[in-house]
Amino acid sequence: MLVPTTVAASANATRTARVPHFVFIARAHRDAPHRDSLVDAWRRAIAEYFPADGAEGQLGPGEAYFTVREGTLEELDPADVRNDCIVSPANSFGIMDGGFDLVLSRAFQGRSADVYALTDHVQATLGTRWGGFAPAGTCTLVPLPAGVSGRGGNKWGTHTLAVLPTMKEPEWVGWHRELVYNGMWSLLCEIGRWNEEAEGAGRDAGGRQCLETKREGEKKGQERIERVVMTGLGTGTGGVSAARCGRQMVLAVKHYLQGLPEKVRWDSAEEKRRMQDLNATIDV
Repeated sequence: MLVPTTVAASANATRTARVPHFVFIARAHRDAPHRDSLVDAWRRAIAEYFPADGAEGQLGPGEAYFTVREGTLEELDPADVRNDCIVSPANSFGIMDGGFDLVLSRAFQGRSADVYALTDHVQATLGTRWGGFAPAGTCTLVPLPAGVSGRGGNKWGTHTLAVLPTMKEPEWVGWHRELVYNGMWSLLCEIGRWNEEAEGAGRDAGGRQCLETKREGEKKGQERIERVVMTGLGTGTGGVSAARCGRQMVLAVKHYLQGLPEKVRWDSAEEKRRMQDLNATIDV
């Protein structure tokens, strides 16, 4: 179920932005049970930023926005991780041959025996959108090829891939203090725009329905993104801690839902609060 976002009270923010329900998945550290678990980190962050009584910003309990599951995409019941979109924590070149990206390449290669079929498909979009190099922290939504898309094409019902690079190439990125937050924010913004086009709900600066946006969505045949499956961002080779990743992923959703006032200045209380929130996630 899509949840309306509270947005700034300005002409440019009269659209109804929407966020999907997120399904976070991660495997247990069976070989190192003492390590901090991403599953535990997500659950702690959800409890912190979306308390059960809904008191924090009146956003409601975390269950309205998040489901957390322990296990891999292949291990979990397909019905439990059904989705419209899966996030690829990719690299800037869209080479999907390692980690979770390799799982996706195998899942969506269709009848092709080429494990790089999905890579080629993704790179075609990145070539048009980013000149073939999508900077870390950006998000690009890529409809899956017709043969593997939707309920008839795969067991999860996935129709769109969110390509969200966390690094240029496989490398340590723990130095980037806000990488996860930035990536999650980009994902939320892209899905918000996508859903506006899919619903024909685009608005012009005066708040009127934008027929051009409506026609564009109809032309693309876009389906709404209501449920998103994703793993941790940057927590493998990237070396981002589970605690930081968990908090920044959930905090970005909280901030996106809260919206911003029409005008923000350096002395704005909202700007100060947001930076305080974000800074508290960095040294964990």
